Amino acid sequence: MRRAVEALEQLPQVEGAIWVDDIPSVNVFELTRSILPSDELSEGGFGEELSRLERHPLGRGQFVSEDGRSFLVAIRLDWLEIFDDSDAVEALLSAARSAIAEVPEANVSVDATGDVPLYLDQLTAHRRNQRHFEMLGYALVIVVASVLYRSPAPVMLVGIAPATAIFWSKGILRWWGESANPLSDSVLPVLVAIVGVTDGVHLLAQFRDERARGASARTAAAASIRHVGGACFLTSLTTAIGFASLIYADSELVRGFGRSCAIGVSLAFVAIVTVFPLVASFERIARWVPGLLLQDESTWHVDRWLAPLRYRARSVAAIGIAVTLLASLSLFGLKPDEKRSYGLPSRSAAFMTLQRADEAFSGIETAQVLIRWPEAADDSAELLAVLDEVERCVTAESELGRPLSLMGLQRAIAPPAERPPLDFVELLPSGIRDSLFRPDLRKMVVSFRVRDLGVAKLDPIFARIAERLESVEGRFPGYSIALTGDGVVRGKLVARVVEDLERSLFGAAGIIFALLAIAYRSWRWGLIAIIPNLFPLAMSACGLLLIGRQLDVSSACAFTVCLGIAVDDTIHFLSRYRREREAGGSVDEAIETTLRKVGGSLAVTTVIMTVGFATVISSEMPAQRIFGALSVATIVSALLGDLLILPAMLRVFDRDRRLVPAASSTPSPPVA
Repeated sequence: MRRAVEALEQLPQVEGAIWVDDIPSVNVFELTRSILPSDELSEGGFGEELSRLERHPLGRGQFVSEDGRSFLVAIRLDWLEIFDDSDAVEALLSAARSAIAEVPEANVSVDATGDVPLYLDQLTAHRRNQRHFEMLGYALVIVVASVLYRSPAPVMLVGIAPATAIFWSKGILRWWGESANPLSDSVLPVLVAIVGVTDGVHLLAQFRDERARGASARTAAAASIRHVGGACFLTSLTTAIGFASLIYADSELVRGFGRSCAIGVSLAFVAIVTVFPLVASFERIARWVPGLLLQDESTWHVDRWLAPLRYRARSVAAIGIAVTLLASLSLFGLKPDEKRSYGLPSRSAAFMTLQRADEAFSGIETAQVLIRWPEAADDSAELLAVLDEVERCVTAESELGRPLSLMGLQRAIAPPAERPPLDFVELLPSGIRDSLFRPDLRKMVVSFRVRDLGVAKLDPIFARIAERLESVEGRFPGYSIALTGDGVVRGKLVARVVEDLERSLFGAAGIIFALLAIAYRSWRWGLIAIIPNLFPLAMSACGLLLIGRQLDVSSACAFTVCLGIAVDDTIHFLSRYRREREAGGSVDEAIETTLRKVGGSLAVTTVIMTVGFATVISSEMPAQRIFGALSVATIVSALLGDLLILPAMLRVFDRDRRLVPAASSTPSPPVA
């Protein structure tokens, strides 16, 4: 170990290395000998020295693992000497391993973790996954769509507008000066593609219907926009407004995410109503798109599959409402949560080393209790009494690492009782002393390590500690005692982001359903639309609880994206249903016609999006895996809600109503 650290310290990019060998043996007479045994010590003396090391306050649980088999070496880097990513990690590991290899029969391994190695591994995995899953996802979507449509031309018509919208979104956001945002970078391309593909499939279905009736390519393209463009506008409007509501969040991360997604969805609509008809109007392209009447979209036989439920509408509606309301209770049972490991590649060396450090050292992240005292308490025994009380507050939580403070060092030194209580502080090395005790600032620190347990588990622990500290502060007037540190602050920031997303999700849902009620001029329809769109979110929330997960950033983003998907399908269904009702059809006739003309398109979009999101489940990043799994579950549940629950609720709650066709002077409602 000494050879390895010496090799590290000789590297130009290493400003310094601190490990247990730098800590002198503490006593009241001298600070000259290393706390580690010398190289020439006998085997018996070696065991005795190791036993003394384990009892040292800076030994076990700090620089030495609880089992005594691991050492922690803290490296300070000189960034002016780092010219490549490999200089920050790989060069250090290579130097240490080469030095260890010079020692015969040395059974010692060296690994790196911490902010720099974890960030580099995360960045590398993100770039690799982004390329891999974009190519794999697009390839699978093209293959599946080609199988469904049996021709590449329809796939091109459906895909060209979303691809254009993604290109526009990235360019405009960069021109706008929108700063880099990890949420937007991951979600925006997927969201724009989904909105574009969903609307594109419905436009394509109408285009094929017009072509089957003998219309020219230009006429069919114009008719598609005329009949389906209104529904596409409403889907984009509701989704964009839902994301725009995020700009009122407290976190800039969430506000930027909302702005980017609102702009992206708006551009997706512009691309759909311009690029699709432009390309489809060319006869050379349109002739490769086979015509198909909407009522002949029997490939899926959606209306036939659901026909047996026609006479059980009340039962289906009652079961759907009951299951949705019961499952929605799980939404309120989800707590904000986030682990550092969620955003890290689970097979990377730095991640696996982080897990070992969590077990061996109770984590590498730290938290501190900051103590400030009044002038009257300078150099008094009361300071040590307060420290002792604070240490007890921390040690009461078994999930946390051992606290480090002047109290532990004072116990190790055991100064004579006749000496001043803080006289021993002058015997400590300046680096250790200044990190724990600053009399010039009247500040003391109690530091402890924090495992990567997640915000949901750590928040209650920190809350209990804060409550105990408040009690201690009350018993010692004039003292200020506060819990702080990276582990505490990061948890609060993450919790705020998740809570912002959660609040905005419910706010967006309320705005969307209010817009539906206004657009269809029926509050009853707005209320009816709530259940089939709440159903997929509630079922996914139940799934999260069943697998023991809480609401982290990735799952909150998945809920937000999938709400837009579910609402889009509902709008296309209701738009066609309204058109059939205004044409004079009864409720049953309108539902049957809607299922026959729109059900196939809903199934196509669900299959395509499910295949696209399913590729993400194989990611090495846990956050991306949960995002993909939740998206698949929500999309499939949304299809069930729109094809089972929504028709049943319309049959029950809209049975005796008759719709009057809008006057010619009034703009037609959006239709699909």
